[in-house]
Amino acid sequence: MKKTLFLVFIFFVTIQAGCNVPESITVQKNSPTEVISGETFTFSVDIKNADNKDHELRSIDIDKTFLDGIMIVSTTPVTSEEYEVFGQHIFEFKSDIPANSTKEVIFNAKAIKSGDFSGDFDICIDGDASCLFNSIRILVN
Repeated sequence: MKKTLFLVFIFFVTIQAGCNVPESITVQKNSPTEVISGETFTFSVDIKNADNKDHELRSIDIDKTFLDGIMIVSTTPVTSEEYEVFGQHIFEFKSDIPANSTKEVIFNAKAIKSGDFSGDFDICIDGDASCLFNSIRILVN
C-alpha cells in the first residue's frame, strides 16, 4: 500500500513540476483580444526551435473555461488525437519541429457565446509533462 501511494505521489509531482522544455524553444501567440459572438476567426501560435536538433510538438492544451465560449472548428496542422484531461482539452499533434525553424499552428475558431473567456494555453514539447505554461483570453461581444 505504501509503495502504491509513493508511486502515485511521484507521478503527480512529475506532472505538476513537469520536465524542462529546452531553452531554445520559444513561442509567440497571435490572437485577437475581442471578437463578435457568432464570428469565425483564427488565432495561432508560432513555435520557434532555435536548437540545432529537431524537437517534437507533442500537444497544445487549452483550458475548458476558454472553450466554453470559443469553439475550435479545426487546426492546421491537423491534430492526431483530441481528448480531455483534468479540465483541459488536449490537441495532440506529435509533429516534428525541425532544427532552426518555426512551426505555426493555426486554430480556426468560432465565438459561440458572449463573455470573457480565458484559461491555460500550454504548449508541450518532447513529452506530455514538458510544457511551456501560458494563458489565453478573448472577449466575445
